[in-house]
Amino acid sequence: MFNIKPDGQEIVDGNPKFVIDQNYRQIALIKNPTLYDSSEKFTAEAGLALWRMTLDAQYTGLDFNDIIEENGGDAKGILDWSDAASPNTSIWYHQNDITTGFTQFTDGDTIDIGDTTGIVADSARILPDIDPYSGDLLFLANIDPKTRDEDQTEDIKVVIRL
Repeated sequence: MFNIKPDGQEIVDGNPKFVIDQNYRQIALIKNPTLYDSSEKFTAEAGLALWRMTLDAQYTGLDFNDIIEENGGDAKGILDWSDAASPNTSIWYHQNDITTGFTQFTDGDTIDIGDTTGIVADSARILPDIDPYSGDLLFLANIDPKTRDEDQTEDIKVVIRL
């Protein structure tokens, strides 16, 4: 049996590592994931497989699941999470081949997030902690959507019968 009890944002080294105010629909157990862009195994306490971007100013009211679009370009992403607590908002996002394609954002791009337009991406592609395409998938369960908030503690258990 494997058990994890994520508590709120799971802050590690001053950075949040568990998405809140968003829902998740899958539980997975992955053996030997690697650091992003490396063959070195991921061994930290917690990590994210989402890209991060820092914006040119503080933006509040960004809606999760909004499409992020590059003005005059092909780059698109889906907003998973934002942190407007600092002077320059950080956002975490993902891209996929069906909805957004894989054209990368670049530093200095002007982007729109939902109804908020004219945003400048200061740092457009801050690497995720984990390579989402690494490791061996041992278990995957599709579940009813669970919405996380920062005061919440989950108790996730995975039982594997050998």
